[in-house]
Amino acid sequence: MKNAREEIERVLVDRHRDLMVYAIHLCHNPDFAEDLVQSAAVRSLSKTHLYIAGTNAFGWVRIILRNEYFRIYRRRQALAAPVQLTDEDIPASIPAPQESRVLWVEVMAALKGLSKEQRQAVMDIAFGYSYEETALKEGCLLGTAKSRVSRGRSGLKEFAV
Repeated sequence: MKNAREEIERVLVDRHRDLMVYAIHLCHNPDFAEDLVQSAAVRSLSKTHLYIAGTNAFGWVRIILRNEYFRIYRRRQALAAPVQLTDEDIPASIPAPQESRVLWVEVMAALKGLSKEQRQAVMDIAFGYSYEETALKEGCLLGTAKSRVSRGRSGLKEFAV
């Protein structure tokens, strides 16, 4: 086995230029070709137990280089496989986030146009409090809380028109 390893090492050193030319021919990229030759050298050295001493060592390493290229190429193709989308997968339109921001600014401006009591009453109801809870929270009668909410809603409607 040591004899086979020596043959492979001799080919990797003596025929490095030929391996680089072949790798560049395969991939058309000198940087990738260098990585490819390195990867093929590592694989060749790790598989020397499969090499039969006395046969064509350069041909054996060259086949490993070619197979390594195709292995890497297939892996890249699998990772970059196009995704097939149907018309149902693509939304017709996407809501623009700036529209919600503009709406938020408009609502806040409308709320600022209300009195403090009306604004608080409208916000309490908007957040799910009942009229009774709003009246207790504001420290007023139930009818007063309902009146504040009603006047606040009217003020918001006027601002919206």
